[in-house]
Amino acid sequence: MKLLKRTFATIIIASFIPVIPTTAIAASKDECAIWLCLPAGFPSGCSAAKSAFKKRIKKRKPPLPAFSSCAVSSPGISYIQQSAAFIPAHKECPGGSPDDYFCNATFVPDQYINGIYCTGETYFLDSLNGCIDKGSITVLDNKKTVGSTFYY
Repeated sequence: MKLLKRTFATIIIASFIPVIPTTAIAASKDECAIWLCLPAGFPSGCSAAKSAFKKRIKKRKPPLPAFSSCAVSSPGISYIQQSAAFIPAHKECPGGSPDDYFCNATFVPDQYINGIYCTGETYFLDSLNGCIDKGSITVLDNKKTVGSTFYY
């Protein structure tokens, strides 16, 4: 009888001890929402995901959590993060300055060039029309782009 009481007491006490998980802790709900919101450019309803995205970048973490920490299975979901040069809208004049009176200037809209910095061995864009270094992320599903590339 004494042994039965000890066994029962041990079972009761053991039930109050928290179970330690053996798997990695999953990303937060807001961090996982980045996967859905980023390809759409963080539309309305995605402010928490955008905040989580900014927080991850400030802490020098990858901008998106591992997809496997957000889903039961990850069938080919990935992303590409790279540098991007942003060139604001400007006028171009073949063979002269856009400010020349006789120039037949053409308007060039804002543009991003993925995979380069404004200055580098191959490109020297910093003096060209106010080039600004940015970053870009493209979400992929089985190597196909999902939504639009997001620039930050």
